[in-house]
Amino acid sequence: MTVIALAAAGEVGHARRQLRASFQDLPTDAPLGIEMVVLFGAGIAGAAQDWDLTARLLAASREGTRRSSFAYMVYLTFRDRARAALGPARVRTLRDEGRRMPLEDAVKLALGDTAP
Repeated sequence: MTVIALAAAGEVGHARRQLRASFQDLPTDAPLGIEMVVLFGAGIAGAAQDWDLTARLLAASREGTRRSSFAYMVYLTFRDRARAALGPARVRTLRDEGRRMPLEDAVKLALGDTAP
C-alpha cells in the first residue's frame, strides 16, 4: 500500500512514518528520489485535505518528479483537487511559495517536521 493510500484510509501518521523511513533509506546523492519524497508528502497532505500544504509541496517537488507516469498522475490528481478546493489565485500564491522553497525545507515540511 502506498503512503498516499494509507493517508486516504485515515492513517496519516502511519503514512508519514513510512515516508520518513523511505527518505532515510535514500542515498544523499539521489535528488530525484528526494523530490519524490516531497511529491508523496504532497499526496499525503492531499489525502488529508490539507490543500495549502498540498499546493505548496506540489510546486516544491520540482519538475523531475513528473518523469514517471505514476508520479505525474499523483501530481495532476492533487493539483486539480487543490485548485478546486482553494481556487486558482490561492493556488498560484502557494505554488510561487513552493517553487522558491529550498528542497531541504520542502522535505521537512513533507515529513511533518516543520511548519511553513
